[in-house]
Amino acid sequence: DGRGNFENIIKLLEGAGSAGFWVRAFLIKSVDYGTPQRRRRLFFVGLNKATQSEGSLDKIEQLLKGLQLSCQPPEDFMLPASHPAVLTELERKQDSNHQEQQGRGKEKDKDNADVE
Repeated sequence: DGRGNFENIIKLLEGAGSAGFWVRAFLIKSVDYGTPQRRRRLFFVGLNKATQSEGSLDKIEQLLKGLQLSCQPPEDFMLPASHPAVLTELERKQDSNHQEQQGRGKEKDKDNADVE
Protein backbone atom coordinates (compact mmCIF):
# COMPACT_ATOMS: atom_id res chain seq x y z
CA ASP A 1 0.00 0.00 0.00
CA GLY A 2 3.04 2.29 -0.27
CA ARG A 3 3.39 2.99 3.44
CA GLY A 4 6.62 2.48 5.31
CA ASN A 5 7.16 -0.21 7.93
CA PHE A 6 6.79 2.21 10.82
CA GLU A 7 3.40 3.41 9.62
CA ASN A 8 2.23 -0.21 9.26
CA ILE A 9 3.40 -1.03 12.79
CA ILE A 10 1.55 1.98 14.20
CA LYS A 11 -1.64 0.93 12.40
CA LEU A 12 -1.35 -2.63 13.77
CA LEU A 13 -0.74 -1.38 17.30
CA GLU A 14 -3.67 1.04 17.15
CA GLY A 15 -5.95 -1.85 16.19
CA ALA A 16 -4.52 -4.34 18.68
CA GLY A 17 -6.63 -3.17 21.62
CA SER A 18 -9.90 -3.42 19.76
CA ALA A 19 -8.77 -6.80 18.38
CA GLY A 20 -8.48 -8.13 21.92
CA PHE A 21 -4.77 -7.72 22.73
CA TRP A 22 -2.74 -5.96 25.39
CA VAL A 23 0.35 -4.52 23.73
CA ARG A 24 3.46 -2.99 25.21
CA ALA A 25 6.71 -1.83 23.61
CA PHE A 26 10.07 -2.51 25.24
CA LEU A 27 13.20 -0.59 24.28
CA ILE A 28 16.10 -2.93 24.95
CA LYS A 29 19.81 -2.16 24.77
CA SER A 30 21.64 -5.24 23.48
CA VAL A 31 24.71 -4.61 25.63
CA ASP A 32 22.57 -4.97 28.77
CA TYR A 33 21.92 -8.58 27.83
CA GLY A 34 25.46 -9.67 26.98
CA THR A 35 25.51 -8.89 23.27
CA PRO A 36 28.65 -7.02 22.22
CA GLN A 37 26.64 -4.34 20.43
CA ARG A 38 25.47 -0.90 21.37
CA ARG A 39 22.28 -1.21 19.37
CA ARG A 40 18.89 -0.57 20.84
CA ARG A 41 16.02 -2.79 19.82
CA LEU A 42 12.32 -2.12 20.03
CA PHE A 43 10.27 -5.19 20.95
CA PHE A 44 6.50 -5.33 20.94
CA VAL A 45 4.76 -7.88 23.12
CA GLY A 46 1.09 -8.62 22.62
CA LEU A 47 -1.05 -10.78 24.89
CA ASN A 48 -4.54 -12.04 24.26
CA LYS A 49 -6.97 -10.26 26.61
CA ALA A 50 -9.12 -13.40 26.83
CA THR A 51 -6.28 -15.43 28.37
CA GLN A 52 -3.98 -12.87 30.01
CA SER A 53 -4.40 -9.86 32.25
CA GLU A 54 -2.68 -6.56 31.57
CA GLY A 55 -0.60 -7.30 34.68
CA SER A 56 1.13 -10.07 32.72
CA LEU A 57 2.92 -7.35 30.76
CA ASP A 58 4.24 -5.98 34.06
CA LYS A 59 5.57 -9.46 34.86
CA ILE A 60 7.30 -9.62 31.48
CA GLU A 61 8.86 -6.23 32.13
CA GLN A 62 10.16 -7.41 35.51
CA LEU A 63 11.57 -10.60 33.94
CA LEU A 64 13.40 -8.55 31.32
CA LYS A 65 14.88 -6.32 34.02
CA GLY A 66 15.97 -9.43 35.92
CA LEU A 67 17.80 -10.74 32.85
CA GLN A 68 19.86 -7.59 32.47
CA LEU A 69 23.51 -8.09 33.23
CA SER A 70 24.97 -6.18 36.12
CA CYS A 71 28.27 -5.39 34.50
CA GLN A 72 30.07 -2.33 33.32
CA PRO A 73 29.26 -0.98 29.88
CA PRO A 74 32.10 -1.45 27.36
CA GLU A 75 33.09 2.22 27.41
CA ASP A 76 33.99 1.80 31.09
CA PHE A 77 36.66 -0.82 30.45
CA MET A 78 37.64 -0.57 26.77
CA LEU A 79 40.61 1.51 25.77
CA PRO A 80 39.78 4.63 23.73
CA ALA A 81 40.75 4.60 20.06
CA SER A 82 43.43 7.20 20.74
CA HIS A 83 45.23 5.04 23.34
CA PRO A 84 48.84 4.18 22.30
CA ALA A 85 48.22 0.42 22.62
CA VAL A 86 45.22 0.64 20.30
CA LEU A 87 47.12 2.78 17.79
CA THR A 88 50.06 0.34 17.83
CA GLU A 89 47.76 -2.64 17.23
CA LEU A 90 45.96 -0.87 14.39
CA GLU A 91 49.29 0.00 12.77
CA ARG A 92 50.48 -3.61 13.13
CA LYS A 93 47.28 -4.88 11.54
CA GLN A 94 47.56 -2.44 8.64
CA ASP A 95 51.16 -3.53 8.03
CA SER A 96 50.09 -7.17 8.10
CA ASN A 97 47.26 -6.51 5.62
CA HIS A 98 49.62 -4.58 3.35
CA GLN A 99 52.13 -7.45 3.36
CA GLU A 100 49.34 -9.93 2.60
CA GLN A 101 48.19 -7.86 -0.37
CA GLN A 102 51.75 -7.63 -1.69
CA GLY A 103 52.10 -11.40 -1.35
CA ARG A 104 48.90 -11.98 -3.31
CA GLY A 105 50.11 -9.61 -6.00
CA LYS A 106 53.34 -11.61 -6.40
CA GLU A 107 51.35 -14.85 -6.63
CA LYS A 108 49.16 -13.37 -9.39
CA ASP A 109 52.25 -12.20 -11.28
CA LYS A 110 53.72 -15.70 -11.03
CA ASP A 111 50.43 -17.29 -12.17
CA ASN A 112 50.23 -14.88 -15.11
CA ALA A 113 53.84 -15.65 -16.07
CA ASP A 114 53.07 -19.39 -16.03
CA VAL A 115 50.13 -18.84 -18.38
CA GLU A 116 52.12 -16.86 -20.92
